[in-house]
Amino acid sequence: MTPDFVVDNNARTSGTSLQDYTERYSYDQIVAVLGPHNDNSDGYKVSTEWTLTEMATGNAVTLYDYKATSLYDDGYPSPEHFRSDPEGYEWHIGAHDKETAQRFLVWLTAAVEANVKPTRWTVADGRCLVYNGTPIFTMHKIGDDSLGYTMDACDMDDLARALPEALNRAYVVPTISPVRAHRVTERWNRGGAR
Repeated sequence: MTPDFVVDNNARTSGTSLQDYTERYSYDQIVAVLGPHNDNSDGYKVSTEWTLTEMATGNAVTLYDYKATSLYDDGYPSPEHFRSDPEGYEWHIGAHDKETAQRFLVWLTAAVEANVKPTRWTVADGRCLVYNGTPIFTMHKIGDDSLGYTMDACDMDDLARALPEALNRAYVVPTISPVRAHRVTERWNRGGAR
């Protein structure tokens, strides 16, 4: 994607004001595009901010939260909790004019969408469970019984990268029963595990 906007902590933001809002994006989604936020926030109404410059015009843009954390009101979440909320936030877009804000919104939306990698379970070669391209389990047939399968975990580092939510709950089962493996395999063959 063309860098129409670049993060610029020295952007001339004086005189910018709210012009628009983003869709609801998590902090992590924004960080995937813009990197970590800067330290230019006022520490009161704004806890998280990025400043950018539009390459073609030199116009400044700010992306920020506003009155959303405990810096402003003790009843609101801490900045750390706010940033870790998977539900996200409709971020404020500040600029000198509406047109610049609109161009930024189009660019940011495309950039966030391009970074979204849908989780995808597949079965490669009819026997290896793959998660977003990473082999996780290999199925092995046991004897001649069509119900007899076992699943062995592949590289545990791959498993740790592919299934962080499972590891966070400390619930990783490297093998399952042959009957369960067969049922899971049938479900994959009908359209994939969910």
